[in-house]
Amino acid sequence: MKKIIIALLAALLLLTACQPTPEAAVVVQKDFGQLTEKAKLDESHVPDLLLSESLKAPKTLHKALENKQGNVKVYIEADVTVPDAKGLPMIRVGHGSFTRDDIRRFADVLFNGAMPLDPNNKKYTKSMIQESIDRLIKMRESGDLDMKYESVEQVDADIAELMAKLETAPDTMDVAEHDFRQEYPFSLQATEDFAAISNLFCQEQVIEYCKNLNRYAAMSLVLVGTPDSSPLLNIKADLSAETGYTPEEAYALAMQTADRLNITDLACTGQRAYFLTEGGFGVYEFMFTRMVNNIPVTFTNDIGNQFNPNSVHVSWEYEMLRLFIDETGVCYLKYASPYAIEETVSEQVNMLSFDEVWQIAELMLPIVNDRFTDYNITININSVKLGFMRIVEEGYPNSGLLVPVWDFMGTCTRQHSGRGTTNKADDPYTSYLTINAIDGSIIDRALGY
Repeated sequence: MKKIIIALLAALLLLTACQPTPEAAVVVQKDFGQLTEKAKLDESHVPDLLLSESLKAPKTLHKALENKQGNVKVYIEADVTVPDAKGLPMIRVGHGSFTRDDIRRFADVLFNGAMPLDPNNKKYTKSMIQESIDRLIKMRESGDLDMKYESVEQVDADIAELMAKLETAPDTMDVAEHDFRQEYPFSLQATEDFAAISNLFCQEQVIEYCKNLNRYAAMSLVLVGTPDSSPLLNIKADLSAETGYTPEEAYALAMQTADRLNITDLACTGQRAYFLTEGGFGVYEFMFTRMVNNIPVTFTNDIGNQFNPNSVHVSWEYEMLRLFIDETGVCYLKYASPYAIEETVSEQVNMLSFDEVWQIAELMLPIVNDRFTDYNITININSVKLGFMRIVEEGYPNSGLLVPVWDFMGTCTRQHSGRGTTNKADDPYTSYLTINAIDGSIIDRALGY
C-alpha cells in the first residue's frame, strides 16, 4: 500500500483544488485473492479507539475538483459519517430464500383481511371498469396524456370500449382460498371492495406487493431507475395534504408494518417522498437494508444486476426492501434478494485511513464521472459515508462478502455543450464514487465489484 500512496502523492503534487486531474487514473487494482489477506488486522495493534479517531476521519469535507478537460467539476460540501464503533467485520453471505411461511405472513399482513380471489378469474367488475373510465375522462379533460396515448382519439376509443364492457360486467368476483403450495413463481390476489385488485407476486428470492394494480404503471417512475425530479415526478418532503399522513405518521406506519412482517435483520436506512403528477397521487418511500453489528448496509439507487458478458460473477441484486405509503396506507412493497449469513471472515478488518481514501477519491471522482464527452457535468457531493456493501468474488458464484466501503453521494447536473439542454439528477441516494475501505479499489456498484 505504501508504494501506491507514494505514487498517488507524486501525482497529487501536480494538483491543487479545482485543477485538472491526470488523464489516467492512479488506482488500486482489484485483487480478489488478496482482499481477505489485506483485511487481516494485527491483533497486537488493534486500536482501542472509535473508527472516527483511528481512521482520522474529519466531521466535514470541503473540496473542489475538476478533470483535465474542464467539463467535469466536483464540489464537495459534505458531512462525513462514520459508524459509532471501534471496528467493522467482513461477513460472507449467500443467497437466502423465502419460505412458504414467510409468504403466508406477508399475505396476512399486507392483504389485511381483504377477500382472497380466484386467480383464474379474469373478469373485471363494474367498479373496476368505472374507475378506469373515470381516470381516462380525467386525463382527457386535463390534456396530460400518459405515455400509452398519442392522441385524444385513442383515449376516446378506450373509453368507448370500457363503456361497452361496463354493461355486462359482474358486480363481484369469485372468492377462493389462497394456495401457498403452488410452484414458484406465482401470484396471490385479493380485494377489499371489488373495486381494485391487490397482488402479491412470489418467488424464492422476491416478494412484491401492489395494493392497487391500476396504480402500478404510474409508480414505475420511482420503482425503476433513479427517481429524479421531472415533469411527471415532484420530490417533496411533506405529503400531508396528498396522503393524510405527516412524514412522522408515515414513518411510524412503515415501522409498524416491518415489525408485523417480522423484518428483524433489516433497518430503515433511507426515506423520500414524491408526488406523481401522471397518477395524481403522492407516496412516501422507506428503504430498508441489512444491519451488521448494528451498522447498516448503505442504501443507494444501484440494484447490482447490470449485465456484463465479461463480469467475474453472475448478476445478483442487492438485498433491499422498499415500502411505499399513499393515502390508503401501505400501497407497495418489494423485498428482493435476502441474504443468508454464512460466516464471519474477520471480526475486525484492517482499513485505510481517511487520508489514504481521500487521496484516491481526489483523483477518481472527476475521472469516473466523465462519461459524456458532449456534456458539462457538475456534481455536488453532500454526504461521505462509511458503511457496508455486498461485493461478489471471482470463483465464488454462490456467495459474496459484506465489506466496509466509502461512498461519495450527492446530486448531478448535466448540460449538453451543443444543444444547451440540462438534465438534473437530484435524488440524494446516488453514489458517485465507491471505494473499498480495505484495499482502496474502486467498486462499480452496477456490477457489484
